[in-house]
Amino acid sequence: MKKSLIVLVALVMGAFQYAQAQYVQGRPATEYMFKIEAGYMPFVTNIFEKAESGYILANQEHAAGLNIMNGWNISQDFFLGFGVGYACLSPLNDFSKMSHNALAFVDFDFRPLQDEFAPMIGARIGGSAMIPTGEHEFTLGPYAEVYGGLNWYYRHRYSNMERNYHSWYVELGVAYMYRTILLPIRIGWRL
Repeated sequence: MKKSLIVLVALVMGAFQYAQAQYVQGRPATEYMFKIEAGYMPFVTNIFEKAESGYILANQEHAAGLNIMNGWNISQDFFLGFGVGYACLSPLNDFSKMSHNALAFVDFDFRPLQDEFAPMIGARIGGSAMIPTGEHEFTLGPYAEVYGGLNWYYRHRYSNMERNYHSWYVELGVAYMYRTILLPIRIGWRL
């Protein structure tokens, strides 16, 4: 009985040591990650205003939006994923002329440091679709954005035991859609 108890304790201790060693070795090279973000995109300027065809946002338009992204965290520093978004656009102080916009894009971001507060840079490229409302027709157009921000790993002290770095982040970018430059300001959650 004593020998089997000693063997059982040794097996439990061995399994515990093995599991602990797996956590300390770090996270896998690739893991699933989900991001959700909301923000405001004020109007900056129109470009190519003289073009004959295609939709262009009116002066002083602004937008509020929501994006959801699914993808892979690669080597803890890179995120590559696919996202969809929704933005409602309207001229300042005239919400009766609000238009709705759907986005689909590829999202890439890079976080060069694994500190609790880490900088991040990224880019998105895809398409946007103006959803018909009132005076607007269904219109497709390109969507491109570059951004930078600050990432806060709120579970940083558990970084060797957790698979994902759960974090909050703020970002500021420059976006192009419908021959218009917008300035997205967003807050997001990575899990």
